[in-house]
Amino acid sequence: MHRRKMIKNTYNQLFNKNLETAKKLNINLNLRPQNLDFDTYYNLTSEYENLRG
Repeated sequence: MHRRKMIKNTYNQLFNKNLETAKKLNINLNLRPQNLDFDTYYNLTSEYENLRG
């Protein structure tokens, strides 16, 4: 069986293990991607775009 992935692994790769964004957006990193609502996903992608410039 394959384990189902959580967002914390990808989050740590994208944000270099900086937990400030997760705290700011109040995101539980143990959630699976399908459990994120649209607003949270949008805010997370906006933060990533701002970070990368």
